[in-house]
Amino acid sequence: MKPFRIALITLILALGLSACNFSLKGGKLSVPITLDEQAVTRLISLAQSAITATNGGQSQVTINNIDFIEPDSVRVDGVYESSPGELVPGSMTVAFAVADGAPRVGVTALDIPGADNSAAKMDEINRALEDALQREVGAIQAAATFKSIAVEGNTLKIIVEVPLRATQ
Repeated sequence: MKPFRIALITLILALGLSACNFSLKGGKLSVPITLDEQAVTRLISLAQSAITATNGGQSQVTINNIDFIEPDSVRVDGVYESSPGELVPGSMTVAFAVADGAPRVGVTALDIPGADNSAAKMDEINRALEDALQREVGAIQAAATFKSIAVEGNTLKIIVEVPLRATQ
C-alpha cells in the first residue's frame, strides 16, 4: 500500500506542476511569473519614484500606454515633465534580459524632448528599473535565480528557478 501512496502522490504532484506551468528539474523548481500592463506600469512608476527621490525633485510622469514588443521589450508612451511645470508627450523603449541569474533592464530608446539621456542618467534609470523588477517579483526572489524574461502577448513573462531543499 505504501508504494501505491508514493506513486499516487508523485502523480498528483506531477499533474499539479504541469497544470500550473511549473517544472521540476534537477531539484530546482521553475516558476513562471507573469506581469501584465498594470504590473509593468507599477514597475516603471517604482523606478521613476526611486530616480525622483535620489535627485530630490518631484518629476511627474503619466503613463498612457504600454505596448508589449516580442520578444523582449516594452514601449512606454506617456506625458513627462521636462522642466518644472512643463509637460511633454514622449516615449521610451525598455528591453529585458537575464544575465548571470539576475535581471537586466535597459532603455534602448528615449524619445522625450528635453530629457537627460547622458550615459550616467541611462545607467541610473536602468539600475532603478532592475531594482524595481526584483522588488516586483516578490518574496521568492531571495532564493530565486532569474532564468528568462520575455514578452508574450500583452504580458512580460519571467521564469525564475527556486532550489528545493530537503527537510531533515
